[in-house]
Amino acid sequence: MNTKAIWITERDKKRLTDLVKEIRELERTGGLPQLQAQIDQARVVAPNEIPEDVVTMNCFVRLSDVDTKEETECWLRFSADPKPACRVVPILSELGIALLGNKEGDIIEWSDGSGERRSKIVEIIFQPERLGNYDL
Repeated sequence: MNTKAIWITERDKKRLTDLVKEIRELERTGGLPQLQAQIDQARVVAPNEIPEDVVTMNCFVRLSDVDTKEETECWLRFSADPKPACRVVPILSELGIALLGNKEGDIIEWSDGSGERRSKIVEIIFQPERLGNYDL
């Protein structure tokens, strides 16, 4: 599990903390302990202070598998859209938790059910805060 501090905005911290609370109340666990650990050790900043190369909620990113070099694009969301236009990664998935708060160029690790995976964050194609969208 990632032990370094990540970056998240104040707004994302509130929304993620509320999500964790809601899920706990519903007694669903999933990736809650890992997400809560990420939130607890995160460096929290105002949305307009988040670096442009950091993955925030609602970011669209390009990843490259470290082993196969295969590239994929995905959208980090609070929950899975039943009809996504692209690969949606829910924040409570292992990949979602691994992505949050990391930067372009970072190598992230997670398990996808078939084994351990490692990917490089190649590019943040869209970050809401970069465009002044603080309410997405």
